[in-house]
Amino acid sequence: MYPKLFVNLKAIGENYLKIKKECETIRIGLIPVVKVIGGDRNIVRTLHSLGANVIADSRIKNIFDYKDIKVKKILLRSPSFSEIDSAVELTDYSLETEMVTIEKIASSCRKKGKKHGVIVMVEVGELREGLMPEDVVPFVKKITSFSNIEFLGLGTNTTCFSGIIPDYKNLKVLYDLKLKIEEEGIKVKILSGGGTNLLRMIWNKKIPDFINQIRVGEGIFLGVDAIKREPLSGLRQDTFRLDTELIEVKKKPSLPWGERTKDAFEEAVEFKDEGIMIRGIASIGRQDIILSGIKEDESIKIIGASSDHMVLNLNKSPSLKVGDIISFRLNYAGVLSSFTSPYVEKIYIEE
Repeated sequence: MYPKLFVNLKAIGENYLKIKKECETIRIGLIPVVKVIGGDRNIVRTLHSLGANVIADSRIKNIFDYKDIKVKKILLRSPSFSEIDSAVELTDYSLETEMVTIEKIASSCRKKGKKHGVIVMVEVGELREGLMPEDVVPFVKKITSFSNIEFLGLGTNTTCFSGIIPDYKNLKVLYDLKLKIEEEGIKVKILSGGGTNLLRMIWNKKIPDFINQIRVGEGIFLGVDAIKREPLSGLRQDTFRLDTELIEVKKKPSLPWGERTKDAFEEAVEFKDEGIMIRGIASIGRQDIILSGIKEDESIKIIGASSDHMVLNLNKSPSLKVGDIISFRLNYAGVLSSFTSPYVEKIYIEE
């Protein structure tokens, strides 16, 4: 049944190996991030078979689903209080910003006889998670008072929320803090500078030499950088394909008629008068895919979608008929939403 998401494991694997090779030449550790594919077991297993010994995810539920795969596991966001026991049980370290959370992690570790690693996230302008730089040193000093918490280093995030571009200046905040922390006699092993948004710098050999870890999802799964979403040399973009079936094809007016209100999603939709058009309906909707996650196709124009119907302009594809399969390429948002939907069947291929 459709829709189906075709997952090219070979292309994903080749991307991982290429990025890993580029990172190894400049002594940067590559951490695959699998949150966009919902921690998919088949993909995690593929990455592990190619040498990945650490996997990062932001969802405890995802990590639980591949807990038996023998890799170290990183929780990419601070656990909520209700997740702390599971985080201690299932993960090796996490990215943290709140002392109260670290205190609860330490308490859980004591009960379970475990140790948990922490990377402290630092704010450099993105305004997502992170301590302000002036608060980092005392924060780290307090962490070292917990015998079952291992302070591993510092990290930061840019581009994901506010679109801030990483550069030497904002990355150097981590290095300057490292020096201050080490003046206190505390070792800083890791400076985790970001993710796919650093790949263009790595490709151009312009990454600051103090960064020794990156966390990459989009580059592995889509073969692009995260600044301009342009393909990176040597990486493949044929990693995912979403197929769906046409369930109606008819000639209809391009403008609705009758008294109008907002649609089912409380949005006021505007339509352009294009006369009579060939309109198709595909068996997919917003429960399956975010519309902005579908890459533009010159031959098939998406007009809009309800929860389970996608309406298409097929004027440039007049030969299409009911029962035909149409294919879409996806961006990051498209992969994320289609993997999250239980209605999209996942098909694994090696091409």
